[in-house]
Order: sequence, then structure tokens, then C-alpha cells
Amino acid sequence: MKKKPFIISTRPLEDANADCRALMDAGLEALTAPMMRIEPRDFPAPNEDAEAYILTSRHAAPLLAKHAALNKPCFVIGEATEAAAKKAGFQNIRGGADDSTGLLTLINASPYQKFCWASGADISFDLTANSTKHISRLIVYQAVLESQLDAKICARIASGAPCFVLVHAGRAGAQFDHLITTHKLDPYRQCMQLIALSPRIAGLSGQAWHKIHIVPAPHHALMLEAARTLSKHKNG
Repeated sequence: MKKKPFIISTRPLEDANADCRALMDAGLEALTAPMMRIEPRDFPAPNEDAEAYILTSRHAAPLLAKHAALNKPCFVIGEATEAAAKKAGFQNIRGGADDSTGLLTLINASPYQKFCWASGADISFDLTANSTKHISRLIVYQAVLESQLDAKICARIASGAPCFVLVHAGRAGAQFDHLITTHKLDPYRQCMQLIALSPRIAGLSGQAWHKIHIVPAPHHALMLEAARTLSKHKNG
């Protein structure tokens, strides 16, 4: 009998729950296995002379908003961060960038010279070192790696059913790769396929999987669509 495929989301718990709801609404089995949890950090108020803000993560938006002048321009990366900035109350959002290179282009082409960038402790691209503008960085949260997989996830993987793993961040992918080995689940990698947001993330997530899929553009909706399509193909 063909085993029913399932999907794992490695995003932080709130996000992973949203992924699972969307996938289960499509009639698929989906489980959460957060690889990171978001822990806010204390940080000084942004300099008043900052002409504009930068957000590269949706988790930073509500934290910065508590201390920001919400009418100042706010440059964001990706649809999720833009939505979070709107929800947090920023009134002058400059979006349209899908990645750090696109965001940097928008920033460098803007008339503003002094920026305040709210970010997590771990970053994949340093805007301060690559921009022609003056950018001061505030670390407003830390993404802490989870140290284990829960028993339900381990048992489902060990069933040998086809598994599709959503990986949105390089650190999350690397940690999932590590925990599969820690929990002695390496023999089941042949049943597991990764769906990665970018080639960089795929590269950081290990290479021992049955297959790695990279979505054509770094959009969360494309990852969910890939998960639906691949799962239904396996189920057919």
C-alpha cells in the first residue's frame, strides 16, 4: 500500500501553524517542527536623526514600531515583512524588493542618507557594509535554535512515508539537517524532499536528501503551492 505523504514546516511556531492550516485546508497532512523561536531583546531607541527605517524581517516590525516615528519612510523586504509593517502601524512603506540586493538598490537610490535598520541578531547580508548610505543597525530580537524534534515528528518520519520539508531560512535548514542525524533518522532521508526558498538556503540545508526543490522566486506562497503540487502528485 502506498504511504500517504506529509509536509513539515520548520518556521517559528506561529508561522508554522499558519502553514499547516493552509495545507490542511487543501486536504493535506502537515506538521510543525519549528527550528527557531523568536526572543525579543532590549535595545536603545532609534536615533531621532534617522530619516528612514529598514526592516528585513517581519519579526522586527512590531518591536521597532513601539519606538519609531511611524510616519517616516520604512523600506522593507518581501511581502510578509511589508504586511507586518502595515499591521504594526508604519504609514509610509517602501516595498517591492524580493531580496537583499533589491532592497539595497532601493535604499541607495532614495534621497535619504541616514537609516535605522531593525534586525535579528543573525543576518545573511550586512546592509551596513554594502550601502552608500549611513545605516545604523538595531538588534531587536534573536532567533534561538531549537535543540530537538518532538516524538510525533520523529515517529512520522520513521514511518517511511514521503515527506516534504519547507525551509525558509538557512539556519533552520542546517539545524533540521543536524537534528535528523541527532535523532538517528538518517536512513529516512531517502523519503524526504526539501522545498527551499532560495539556492543559498538549499545549500545550507545539507545535500543528503532524496531531492531539493527551489521555488522560482522567494515568495512564501510559491513554497506552499509547491508543497501542495508535490504532495498530491505523490498521493496520486
